[in-house]
Amino acid sequence: MYKIRIGLALGGGGVRGLSHLGVLKVLEEACVSIDLIAGVSMGTIVGGGYALNPDVEALERRLLRALKEINISRIERAVSPEFLKSKGAIQKKVNTFIREIYALSKQQMQGFVLDSSLIEDGIKDWLGGKVFADTKIPFYAVCADLNSGEEIVLHSGRLDRAVLASSSIPAIFPPVRIKDRLLTDGGAITSVPVRVVKKMGADLIIAVNLQPELARRDFSKGMNAFYQVCDMRARALNALQLEFADVVLEPAIKNIKWAHFSRAETCIKAGEEEARKKIAEIKALIKRKKRRKFFRLFRRT
Repeated sequence: MYKIRIGLALGGGGVRGLSHLGVLKVLEEACVSIDLIAGVSMGTIVGGGYALNPDVEALERRLLRALKEINISRIERAVSPEFLKSKGAIQKKVNTFIREIYALSKQQMQGFVLDSSLIEDGIKDWLGGKVFADTKIPFYAVCADLNSGEEIVLHSGRLDRAVLASSSIPAIFPPVRIKDRLLTDGGAITSVPVRVVKKMGADLIIAVNLQPELARRDFSKGMNAFYQVCDMRARALNALQLEFADVVLEPAIKNIKWAHFSRAETCIKAGEEEARKKIAEIKALIKRKKRRKFFRLFRRT
Protein backbone atom coordinates (compact mmCIF):
# COMPACT_ATOMS: atom_id res chain seq x y z
CA MET A 1 0.00 0.00 0.00
CA TYR A 2 1.17 3.52 -0.80
CA LYS A 3 0.84 6.48 1.54
CA ILE A 4 -1.67 9.15 0.67
CA ARG A 5 -1.70 12.75 1.86
CA ILE A 6 -4.61 13.49 4.18
CA GLY A 7 -5.65 17.13 4.42
CA LEU A 8 -7.83 18.77 7.05
CA ALA A 9 -9.92 21.87 6.28
CA LEU A 10 -11.01 23.57 9.51
CA GLY A 11 -13.86 26.05 9.27
CA GLY A 12 -14.50 29.17 11.30
CA GLY A 13 -17.32 29.88 13.69
CA GLY A 14 -16.01 31.38 16.92
CA VAL A 15 -16.49 29.02 19.85
CA ARG A 16 -17.98 26.44 17.47
CA GLY A 17 -14.43 26.07 16.15
CA LEU A 18 -13.44 24.34 19.36
CA SER A 19 -15.27 21.30 18.02
CA HIS A 20 -12.13 20.83 15.90
CA LEU A 21 -10.45 19.65 19.10
CA GLY A 22 -12.96 16.81 19.42
CA VAL A 23 -12.42 15.85 15.78
CA LEU A 24 -8.64 15.81 16.21
CA LYS A 25 -9.00 13.71 19.34
CA VAL A 26 -10.85 10.96 17.45
CA LEU A 27 -8.46 11.10 14.49
CA GLU A 28 -5.51 10.69 16.86
CA GLU A 29 -7.15 7.72 18.59
CA ALA A 30 -7.82 6.08 15.21
CA CYS A 31 -4.18 6.65 14.15
CA VAL A 32 -5.27 8.82 11.22
CA SER A 33 -2.24 11.03 10.64
CA ILE A 34 -2.85 14.45 9.10
CA ASP A 35 -0.39 15.60 6.45
CA LEU A 36 -1.54 19.19 5.97
CA ILE A 37 -3.99 21.60 7.60
CA ALA A 38 -5.71 24.76 6.40
CA GLY A 39 -7.79 26.90 8.71
CA VAL A 40 -10.08 29.90 8.78
CA SER A 41 -10.67 32.04 11.89
CA MET A 42 -10.98 29.70 14.91
CA GLY A 43 -9.93 26.90 12.56
CA THR A 44 -6.64 28.77 12.21
CA ILE A 45 -6.16 28.98 15.98
CA VAL A 46 -6.82 25.27 16.51
CA GLY A 47 -5.11 24.18 13.29
CA GLY A 48 -2.03 26.33 13.83
CA GLY A 49 -1.63 25.12 17.40
CA TYR A 50 -1.99 21.49 16.38
CA ALA A 51 0.36 21.85 13.41
CA LEU A 52 2.99 23.29 15.74
CA ASN A 53 2.61 20.53 18.34
CA PRO A 54 0.36 17.59 17.32
CA ASP A 55 -0.89 16.84 20.83
CA VAL A 56 -4.62 17.52 21.04
CA GLU A 57 -4.87 17.04 24.82
CA ALA A 58 -2.18 19.67 25.43
CA LEU A 59 -3.82 22.00 22.92
CA GLU A 60 -7.23 21.63 24.57
CA ARG A 61 -5.78 22.46 28.00
CA ARG A 62 -4.02 25.53 26.62
CA LEU A 63 -7.06 26.91 24.80
CA LEU A 64 -9.48 26.35 27.69
CA ARG A 65 -7.00 28.00 30.05
CA ALA A 66 -6.64 30.93 27.66
CA LEU A 67 -10.42 31.42 27.59
CA LYS A 68 -10.48 31.66 31.37
CA GLU A 69 -7.60 34.14 31.38
CA ILE A 70 -9.23 36.53 28.89
CA ASN A 71 -12.53 36.53 30.79
CA ILE A 72 -14.97 34.99 28.32
CA SER A 73 -17.92 36.68 29.99
CA ARG A 74 -16.53 39.99 28.73
CA ILE A 75 -16.66 38.76 25.12
CA GLU A 76 -20.14 37.27 25.50
CA ARG A 77 -21.44 40.45 27.08
CA ALA A 78 -19.81 42.69 24.46
CA VAL A 79 -21.52 40.97 21.53
CA SER A 80 -24.80 39.98 23.18
CA PRO A 81 -27.99 41.22 21.46
CA GLU A 82 -28.85 43.30 24.54
CA PHE A 83 -25.45 45.00 24.58
CA LEU A 84 -25.41 45.63 20.85
CA LYS A 85 -28.94 46.96 20.94
CA SER A 86 -28.09 49.35 23.76
CA LYS A 87 -24.91 50.57 22.09
CA GLY A 88 -26.21 50.18 18.57
CA ALA A 89 -22.69 48.95 17.76
CA ILE A 90 -23.16 46.73 14.71
CA GLN A 91 -26.57 48.11 13.76
CA LYS A 92 -25.17 51.63 13.54
CA LYS A 93 -22.21 50.41 11.49
CA VAL A 94 -24.40 48.53 9.03
CA ASN A 95 -26.78 51.48 8.73
CA THR A 96 -23.87 53.86 8.17
CA PHE A 97 -22.42 51.50 5.57
CA ILE A 98 -25.70 51.44 3.66
CA ARG A 99 -26.08 55.22 3.86
CA GLU A 100 -22.58 55.62 2.45
CA ILE A 101 -23.37 53.31 -0.46
CA TYR A 102 -26.42 55.35 -1.40
CA ALA A 103 -24.73 58.68 -0.76
CA LEU A 104 -27.19 59.48 2.00
CA SER A 105 -24.41 60.16 4.44
CA LYS A 106 -20.68 60.89 4.39
CA GLN A 107 -20.15 59.81 7.97
CA GLN A 108 -17.34 57.25 8.37
CA MET A 109 -17.44 54.23 10.67
CA GLN A 110 -14.93 54.42 13.49
CA GLY A 111 -13.75 51.97 16.11
CA PHE A 112 -14.43 48.29 16.70
CA VAL A 113 -16.61 46.38 19.16
CA LEU A 114 -13.61 44.77 20.90
CA ASP A 115 -9.96 45.72 21.37
CA SER A 116 -7.60 43.40 19.45
CA SER A 117 -5.42 43.09 22.56
CA LEU A 118 -8.14 40.82 23.96
CA ILE A 119 -6.83 37.99 21.77
CA GLU A 120 -3.57 39.44 20.44
CA ASP A 121 -1.70 39.18 23.73
CA GLY A 122 -2.72 35.56 24.22
CA ILE A 123 -1.75 34.56 20.67
CA LYS A 124 1.57 36.37 20.93
CA ASP A 125 2.33 34.74 24.28
CA TRP A 126 1.56 31.33 22.78
CA LEU A 127 2.94 31.59 19.24
CA GLY A 128 5.29 34.57 19.48
CA GLY A 129 8.69 33.80 17.98
CA LYS A 130 7.29 30.88 16.00
CA VAL A 131 7.23 30.83 12.21
CA PHE A 132 5.46 28.54 9.75
CA ALA A 133 8.68 26.59 9.22
CA ASP A 134 8.48 25.50 12.89
CA THR A 135 5.26 23.53 12.37
CA LYS A 136 5.48 19.74 12.33
CA ILE A 137 2.52 19.58 9.92
CA PRO A 138 2.36 21.92 6.90
CA PHE A 139 -0.13 24.64 7.79
CA TYR A 140 -2.00 27.31 5.82
CA ALA A 141 -3.81 30.30 7.35
CA VAL A 142 -6.57 31.72 5.15
CA CYS A 143 -7.30 35.46 5.31
CA ALA A 144 -9.12 38.07 3.25
CA ASP A 145 -7.41 41.19 1.90
CA LEU A 146 -9.69 44.17 2.55
CA ASN A 147 -8.11 46.28 -0.18
CA SER A 148 -8.06 43.78 -3.06
CA GLY A 149 -10.87 41.46 -1.99
CA GLU A 150 -8.56 38.49 -2.58
CA GLU A 151 -8.28 35.29 -0.59
CA ILE A 152 -4.78 35.29 0.89
CA VAL A 153 -3.21 32.01 1.99
CA LEU A 154 -0.32 32.52 4.42
CA HIS A 155 2.29 29.77 4.65
CA SER A 156 5.45 31.61 5.67
CA GLY A 157 6.54 34.24 8.15
CA ARG A 158 5.31 34.81 11.69
CA LEU A 159 2.73 32.32 12.85
CA ASP A 160 1.19 34.59 15.49
CA ARG A 161 0.49 37.41 13.00
CA ALA A 162 -1.07 35.00 10.50
CA VAL A 163 -3.34 33.43 13.13
CA LEU A 164 -4.35 36.86 14.44
CA ALA A 165 -5.17 38.10 10.92
CA SER A 166 -7.28 35.07 10.05
CA SER A 167 -9.15 35.43 13.37
CA SER A 168 -9.89 39.17 13.16
CA ILE A 169 -13.67 39.12 12.77
CA PRO A 170 -14.79 42.19 10.75
CA ALA A 171 -16.31 44.98 12.88
CA ILE A 172 -15.49 43.02 16.06
CA PHE A 173 -11.67 43.17 15.84
CA PRO A 174 -9.50 45.50 13.72
CA PRO A 175 -7.76 44.10 10.62
CA VAL A 176 -4.08 43.14 10.72
CA ARG A 177 -1.43 44.62 8.45
CA ILE A 178 1.10 42.13 7.10
CA LYS A 179 3.57 43.71 4.68
CA ASP A 180 1.46 45.69 2.17
CA ARG A 181 -1.79 43.85 2.88
CA LEU A 182 -4.61 44.68 5.28
CA LEU A 183 -5.96 41.30 6.34
CA THR A 184 -9.10 40.18 8.12
CA ASP A 185 -10.98 36.97 8.96
CA GLY A 186 -10.76 34.54 6.04
CA GLY A 187 -14.37 33.61 6.71
CA ALA A 188 -15.30 36.74 4.75
CA ILE A 189 -14.46 34.72 1.62
CA THR A 190 -14.65 31.08 2.64
CA SER A 191 -16.11 29.34 5.69
CA VAL A 192 -14.17 26.10 5.12
CA PRO A 193 -10.89 26.22 3.12
CA VAL A 194 -11.38 22.96 1.20
CA ARG A 195 -10.00 24.25 -2.09
CA VAL A 196 -6.82 25.41 -0.36
CA VAL A 197 -6.25 21.89 0.99
CA LYS A 198 -6.89 20.41 -2.46
CA LYS A 199 -4.55 22.89 -4.13
CA MET A 200 -1.79 21.99 -1.67
CA GLY A 201 -1.87 18.38 -2.82
CA ALA A 202 -4.13 16.42 -0.46
CA ASP A 203 -5.30 13.04 -1.78
CA LEU A 204 -8.11 12.83 0.78
CA ILE A 205 -9.81 15.88 2.28
CA ILE A 206 -11.66 15.95 5.59
CA ALA A 207 -13.67 19.16 6.05
CA VAL A 208 -15.20 20.38 9.30
CA ASN A 209 -18.16 22.62 8.48
CA LEU A 210 -19.44 24.82 11.30
CA GLN A 211 -21.76 27.11 9.37
CA PRO A 212 -24.95 27.77 11.36
CA GLU A 213 -28.43 26.99 10.08
CA LEU A 214 -30.19 29.72 8.13
CA ALA A 215 -31.89 31.91 10.73
CA ARG A 216 -35.63 32.42 11.03
CA ARG A 217 -36.25 36.16 10.86
CA ASP A 218 -39.12 38.60 10.80
CA PHE A 219 -39.01 39.89 7.22
CA SER A 220 -41.37 42.76 7.94
CA LYS A 221 -38.17 44.47 9.13
CA GLY A 222 -35.99 45.57 6.24
CA MET A 223 -32.62 44.89 7.84
CA ASN A 224 -33.60 41.27 8.51
CA ALA A 225 -33.98 40.70 4.78
CA PHE A 226 -30.53 42.24 4.28
CA TYR A 227 -28.98 39.91 6.89
CA GLN A 228 -30.77 36.89 5.39
CA VAL A 229 -29.47 37.59 1.88
CA CYS A 230 -25.91 37.90 3.24
CA ASP A 231 -26.30 34.53 4.99
CA MET A 232 -27.75 32.94 1.86
CA ARG A 233 -24.80 34.09 -0.21
CA ALA A 234 -22.34 32.75 2.38
CA ARG A 235 -24.08 29.37 2.38
CA ALA A 236 -23.97 29.16 -1.42
CA LEU A 237 -20.24 29.91 -1.47
CA ASN A 238 -19.66 27.40 1.32
CA ALA A 239 -21.49 24.67 -0.61
CA LEU A 240 -19.11 25.18 -3.55
CA GLN A 241 -16.15 24.56 -1.24
CA LEU A 242 -17.62 21.44 0.34
CA GLU A 243 -18.07 19.78 -3.06
CA PHE A 244 -14.31 19.19 -3.11
CA ALA A 245 -14.23 17.38 0.26
CA ASP A 246 -14.19 13.58 0.56
CA VAL A 247 -15.74 13.64 4.03
CA VAL A 248 -17.68 16.52 5.60
CA LEU A 249 -18.08 16.59 9.38
CA GLU A 250 -20.85 18.79 10.78
CA PRO A 251 -20.89 18.78 14.60
CA ALA A 252 -24.31 19.35 16.16
CA ILE A 253 -23.53 22.84 17.48
CA LYS A 254 -25.17 25.04 14.86
CA ASN A 255 -27.53 26.56 17.44
CA ILE A 256 -24.58 27.86 19.48
CA LYS A 257 -23.71 31.51 18.80
CA TRP A 258 -20.11 32.24 17.82
CA ALA A 259 -19.35 34.23 21.00
CA HIS A 260 -20.90 31.84 23.55
CA PHE A 261 -17.51 30.72 24.84
CA SER A 262 -19.06 29.35 28.03
CA ARG A 263 -20.25 26.50 25.73
CA ALA A 264 -16.67 25.55 24.82
CA GLU A 265 -16.74 22.04 26.28
CA THR A 266 -20.11 21.34 24.63
CA CYS A 267 -18.53 22.18 21.27
CA ILE A 268 -15.52 19.95 21.90
CA LYS A 269 -17.78 17.04 22.79
CA ALA A 270 -19.95 17.62 19.70
CA GLY A 271 -16.87 17.49 17.48
CA GLU A 272 -15.83 14.22 19.07
CA GLU A 273 -19.29 12.69 18.63
CA GLU A 274 -19.49 13.68 14.96
CA ALA A 275 -16.01 12.31 14.24
CA ARG A 276 -16.86 8.98 15.90
CA LYS A 277 -19.89 8.67 13.61
CA LYS A 278 -17.70 9.19 10.54
CA ILE A 279 -14.42 7.52 11.53
CA ALA A 280 -15.29 4.18 9.90
CA GLU A 281 -16.09 6.00 6.66
CA ILE A 282 -12.82 7.92 6.87
CA LYS A 283 -10.73 4.78 7.41
CA ALA A 284 -12.51 2.98 4.55
CA LEU A 285 -11.80 5.93 2.25
CA ILE A 286 -8.14 5.92 3.25
CA LYS A 287 -7.82 2.24 2.30
CA ARG A 288 -9.64 2.80 -0.99
CA LYS A 289 -7.48 5.78 -1.94
CA LYS A 290 -4.30 3.88 -1.06
CA ARG A 291 -5.33 0.97 -3.29
CA ARG A 292 -6.13 3.31 -6.16
CA LYS A 293 -2.79 5.04 -5.81
CA PHE A 294 -0.97 1.71 -5.75
CA PHE A 295 -2.67 0.45 -8.92
CA ARG A 296 -2.12 3.75 -10.72
CA LEU A 297 1.59 3.58 -9.97
CA PHE A 298 1.71 -0.15 -10.78
CA ARG A 299 0.22 0.45 -14.23
CA ARG A 300 2.92 3.01 -14.99
CA THR A 301 5.75 0.53 -14.33
